[in-house]
Amino acid sequence: MRYDLQVLRDDEVVAAERLVVTGLRDVWSRIARMADHVAEPGCQIRVTEEAGGIAILIGVTAARRLFKPPAPPLRTRTVIDAPPGRARAIV
Repeated sequence: MRYDLQVLRDDEVVAAERLVVTGLRDVWSRIARMADHVAEPGCQIRVTEEAGGIAILIGVTAARRLFKPPAPPLRTRTVIDAPPGRARAIV
């Protein structure tokens, strides 16, 4: 199926690309790459199908967050009670 991808800024097309793919997985991976190359805030990526209907409309910032690798878990620290007269230790 053919998809047209457009980067929009205030309803103005600032970048466009046409893809012929078999599934939306390929489209989403291309959206992720396009989002990485757009430096301007407030832009959107619009994907239309062959018939002209909008298949995907997502903000660039949302696309970056969607495809960003998860942050590593936070390391937690434990407070150990010290004997009287000594400071508590954090480990």
